[in-house]
Amino acid sequence: FVYGSLADDPPFRFEARERAVLPGFRRSFCLADFVNRGTGQAPGLTLGLEPGEACEGLAFRIGAGDVPGA
Repeated sequence: FVYGSLADDPPFRFEARERAVLPGFRRSFCLADFVNRGTGQAPGLTLGLEPGEACEGLAFRIGAGDVPGA
């Protein structure tokens, strides 16, 4: 389940994608990011999912052959 820039140009191969609603979760700046938005001493926040009403995004179907270690 993705949204934002991952929806436009996902860094993985997929078999199908479609719009989806994820009930029971909402987007929130709740994930510490030590690489792209901050440092080890001062992490930035990036969007993640946490319990809530619902949010919209894209659901991708990834083939078993495209999952590392599968």
